[in-house]
Amino acid sequence: MSNRYDVIISGAGPCGSLLAYHLCRQNIKTLVLEKGTFPRMKICAGGLQYRTADLIPFSLDALVEKNIQAINFSYRSKKIRKRRYHQTIMYTVERSGFDHFLALQAEQAGCDYRYGYRVKDFDIAEKKITVSTTEGCFEAKILVGADGINGAVHKKLLLGRPLYKILGYHYECRAVGWDKKFEADDHIALDIGGVNRGYAWIFPRKKGVSIGIGAPLAEAKKMKHYFNFFLKKYALLPQTDDPFKIFAQCIPVRGADTPLCSHRLLSVGDAAGLGDAFSGEGLYNGLFSAFLASECIQKALKKNHFTFDDYHQKVYDQIYGEIKISMAVSKIFFQFPLLMYNILIKNDKIFETCCRFLRGETNYRRLAKKLKFLNY
Repeated sequence: MSNRYDVIISGAGPCGSLLAYHLCRQNIKTLVLEKGTFPRMKICAGGLQYRTADLIPFSLDALVEKNIQAINFSYRSKKIRKRRYHQTIMYTVERSGFDHFLALQAEQAGCDYRYGYRVKDFDIAEKKITVSTTEGCFEAKILVGADGINGAVHKKLLLGRPLYKILGYHYECRAVGWDKKFEADDHIALDIGGVNRGYAWIFPRKKGVSIGIGAPLAEAKKMKHYFNFFLKKYALLPQTDDPFKIFAQCIPVRGADTPLCSHRLLSVGDAAGLGDAFSGEGLYNGLFSAFLASECIQKALKKNHFTFDDYHQKVYDQIYGEIKISMAVSKIFFQFPLLMYNILIKNDKIFETCCRFLRGETNYRRLAKKLKFLNY
């Protein structure tokens, strides 16, 4: 089999696989290199926003575990108040199955997947990129980093520059009979005030729930302390004497000058630092960046021009503008957690706007303009 491709994508997560799917549908010879094997364990609450599902060009019905139509708000694990919306706000899915499903769609579209191939380094020449992996070398006209913040593409692009990060702790509670105050049905639970500039959550799944907490990386110590309290309050204790098995993951949030692409090279998803600074969610921006990247890659191959200035501009205009406002919203919202909690549970218009945002019917830019915020 040839080791030469039009495009090589490092990472088989949702962003890499969706990009591969779009490219292969245009008969672009594409290779995805993935260090792990699928299905794989993925640290994620499992929430899939309504607007995110709209970016995926095939049905996800078989993957949906819960349809979310309500939110349980609480303040420091107290003052629990359930609020219901008249439409589906989001879905929950098992991320390992979701990621595997997207990879299978790309494979069926003609993409070549190599599992167990970790990208170690790459060399950019005038007419090609040579990618070195643990299992050999490959050549392509374009390399895409979809390998997260620990991947070789992200690290080489960043060149040691600092990046704002949101740390998330996550626990999978698979047992039945967890605290009935948060009985999992058609709602999620959001708890604010327990950690500075962050929140804790409970997402229902088909079997058990996902429990987590997120806040800026600088809050790691305080966050873990509150999360242990949160777990003891709402999760069943393990059947053994072992402590809770908690996983951790960082969501990167880009700045205006965070490197995104260069000659024959571009990044998508977490590798591009496209996390939401307020919610910590990164899937929507990541999948949207894959869509933008597919357009720009097709254009680059057609014109044999690989600077990707157009991709940089699209991301800056259509994604970074939202991220910038999300940072400001985070600073304001979490500065007054009790006030914001009271507004969410008492003000119908604000709650409805929150739900419309999660559905993708509005965005940060429109909210800023409506509230005359940040001069938008």
